[in-house]
Parts: sequence; C-alpha cells; structure tokens
Amino acid sequence: MSWLGIGIISENRAAASGTPGSPSSLASLTPSAAWTGVSGSGFSTVPTDPLRVTAKPAMRLITPANQHFAETLDVGVIAMANDGGTLASNFGIQRVTFHYEGSTIQVSAPSWHTISTERGARTYFGWWVRLRKPADQTGKAQLYVEAQANDPTMQRRVIGPFNFSPTATEYDLEVEINPDLPVIAGQRYQSMWPAISFARTQAPHNP
Repeated sequence: MSWLGIGIISENRAAASGTPGSPSSLASLTPSAAWTGVSGSGFSTVPTDPLRVTAKPAMRLITPANQHFAETLDVGVIAMANDGGTLASNFGIQRVTFHYEGSTIQVSAPSWHTISTERGARTYFGWWVRLRKPADQTGKAQLYVEAQANDPTMQRRVIGPFNFSPTATEYDLEVEINPDLPVIAGQRYQSMWPAISFARTQAPHNP
C-alpha cells in the first residue's frame, strides 16, 4: 500500500511500543446493510459540513483516499482546535466521528499507529479506524469524518466524501517488470513504461 499522507510521524518504531493504536485495538467499521456497492448508497442522510458562522477544528486525512482493499484498511486523520490557548487535551478535540456508508463510530482519543509502507514502517499520530470489507459485497464506499472541539462555542468540522473500494482482490491486473528476462506480452516487461502502456489498454481499476 502506498503511503504518502500528512501527519505527525515517527520513523522510530520503538516510539510506538506500549502505546494505543496497535492493530488489535483499532475500532472497526463496515458499511451498513443498505450499501449496494454504489458510492453513497449506504447513507440515509449524508453528513454535511455546517455553514461557517464561527471557528471550526482543523482536520486533514492522513491516509490517501481512493485505495482498494480486499479485507481491511486502516484510515486516520489529524485534527486540532484551540482550547483556551492550549492543545494539551487531545489537541483540543473532544471526539472524531467516522461515517462510512451508513455506519458510524466515535473515537474519543488520538493514538500512535504504525503502518507498513513502501519506505518501511512509519508511525503516525491521529484518530484511527479500521475499514472492513463486507463478507458479501464489493464496490465503492464513501467515508466522511467529523471533528468536535472541546470548546463548545466552536462548530463541528466535516470533511469528505473520501472514496475507498472494498474489493474481492486488491489488484485486478498484475504484470512483472524484470530487465533480466525476456518480454512475455501481457505478463512480463523489461521496464515500467511498456507495462503501464499495456495496463492502460486493459482499463483495470487497480493494477
């Protein structure tokens, strides 16, 4: 999984030892039974960001959107709000609510969470949830995230929709790139660009 998100990050894996956010401790979220595989179909009411009349929390998605996953995908956000001149209490955030195709879960505190990336393990600080693929459904699913500040005079902040795709298999096309072996059309190429050109002709969703 590619990981190019933005957040408070540690390259020291030991920094996460003994802290919340381990794989077993993440809250899980699966689309509601109303979700048909069509993006947005699980919502009876779509979450909306209220018209701004006063301050709102700042919030940014850490996990890149538009990812495909066959089982689970860990998604995090970073959120902050001025809390009487300090960020000492959970960065000024009372709770973060994840809305995933009609299913909702609240996360009350941020935590460190380690992700395996193409550049090695990276540990991010934020509010986390584990998206799960339903047993009998695939398609495109929308996620909205809502932050509520500790300061009751602030409005809530809602970001999204972000699209994620629970699928039967993570990749719907795979080819090999190996400069030391002969080309096999549609299976193996000696450099990246011929492989990409072939993939374009197949129009896959997630090669």
